[in-house]
Formats: sequence, C-alpha cells, structure tokens
Amino acid sequence: MKTIKGMKAGIILGGLASTLVACGQAPDPYATAARPETARLGQPKNPALQQALSGEGRGTIISIGPDGDFLTIDHGPIEGVGMGAMTMGFETLSRVDLAGFAKGDKVAFSVKQGRDGSFRVTVICNIEAHGKDCLPKLTPN
Repeated sequence: MKTIKGMKAGIILGGLASTLVACGQAPDPYATAARPETARLGQPKNPALQQALSGEGRGTIISIGPDGDFLTIDHGPIEGVGMGAMTMGFETLSRVDLAGFAKGDKVAFSVKQGRDGSFRVTVICNIEAHGKDCLPKLTPN
C-alpha cells in the first residue's frame, strides 16, 4: 500500500513538473528563498542592484599572497559598500601592483564589488610613505 501511495505521489509531481515545462515555466533550479534579489540567469530583479558597489577604506596589511594578487587587510569601515571593520582577504585587479607593499603597511584602498559578489582592490597606496590623502591622487577620474 505504501509503495502505491509513493508511486501516485511521484506521478502527480512528475505531471506537475511536465505541465510547468509545457507552459514554458520550468522551475528555476537557481531560485531560492534566500536570494530573492536574484532572478533567473543571475540577473538582479532590482535595477538598483545592477550597479556595482564601490568604496574606500583604510587599514593595515596583514599578509600578501605569494603571487601578489591577493592581500589580507585589517580595515576599518568601508564607506560606500556598507562594510564594517574587520580583517578580510581581497583579490586585486590585475593593474594593482603589490610589489612595494609589505606586512604591517598602513594603507588606503578602493574596492569594487564584482559580478560574483566579492570585493576586489582596485587602487591601493601606502599612507606612511605617500600621506593620508594619497588615494585620490591614484584614483582614475
């Protein structure tokens, strides 16, 4: 009796899925209640979310990756992206050269959110070597 009920439920669910597919409304395997802002194919439903977030922060370099494309910064709040103070690892854009930086350097930096949601350093400067207002001099217009 349990097998027949299970088979009936499977047939009903399979029929429902077939009906949705036939109507051109296939269930979206990527849609979840936890991410209502994301529509099918990863396109934000809300136009305001389509614009990448960017901001500026200050902090201390904790470590630099061996390939020079990743660094960990103990930073204060990052204005513009709503990020609080924390220690966090960041990838860098290819144009960012970390050759002149070392663990312990006090830095100012800009970040931009990528399509994958992660933040990458777009510009960085050494506050002790170039002054506390070094970032605007390096930021492209």
